[in-house]
Amino acid sequence: MQSHVVFQQYVLYFVVYSVCGYFAEVIYCSLLQHKLVNRGFLYGPWIPIYGFGGLVIHVATTSMHVAAGNPVVVFFTSMASASVIEYVGSWWMEKAFGLKLWDYSKHRFNINGRVCLLNSTLFGLGGLALTYGGHSSAAGWVDRLSPQALAWSSNSLLLLFTIDFVCSVYRLNKFREGLAELQRLVEQGRENLELLKTMDRKEVAEMVQKRFAEKAALWKGNFGRQGKLLLSKFPTMRSGSVSHLDELLERLKAEDPLKDFKQKVLKHD
Repeated sequence: MQSHVVFQQYVLYFVVYSVCGYFAEVIYCSLLQHKLVNRGFLYGPWIPIYGFGGLVIHVATTSMHVAAGNPVVVFFTSMASASVIEYVGSWWMEKAFGLKLWDYSKHRFNINGRVCLLNSTLFGLGGLALTYGGHSSAAGWVDRLSPQALAWSSNSLLLLFTIDFVCSVYRLNKFREGLAELQRLVEQGRENLELLKTMDRKEVAEMVQKRFAEKAALWKGNFGRQGKLLLSKFPTMRSGSVSHLDELLERLKAEDPLKDFKQKVLKHD
């Protein structure tokens, strides 16, 4: 089979695994939290870590002849392969954006909060489902496509995924910028309180209140909604390299992250 055809097939496998992983995670997390929870780093209904994990598991198990008839080997191969991918994905996100989108530190048997035994076990079970039925179903669908349909669908989905990835990276960068702005507002709030202690309160209070309120409102309008939306997808998000961001993330979960400063400043009328 020609290499470009194989590549096109694997693009479709990647998308199928990513979409299936997205819905599996949405269902799982929604059941745990008793409400509908949207998941995933991207805008679309796909989670690429499952796409890469599915491909690696498929290649790893098919290349090991003993694995085909040995569910135990398939389970542990899938468990190890997917866990490595999840660990690398977490590490890359932290290095690239300074954020850990997921944190398993509270789970037993975790490694640096990036992977844990529970999720690794679920990956192993997913690998069994993929190996003994999942991939054959996806391959059967892909094999029925004509060469033209295969090329069109794989190219279109690859383009769509690339656009989604670029936009999502941009959104995450804006999220970091919003956190940085929130940090500046927090520092300014503290400075305002110190200023009010040392100067004539009647003279400066109105100016301080107005400027701080305007900046807080602007931040909330530009960032608050989108920031909370991303945080709702990753409720265990933590900062990877800057410790004070953890405080900001906790503030972001509140209805009004700057409420305490507003109240203290407004008391100085």
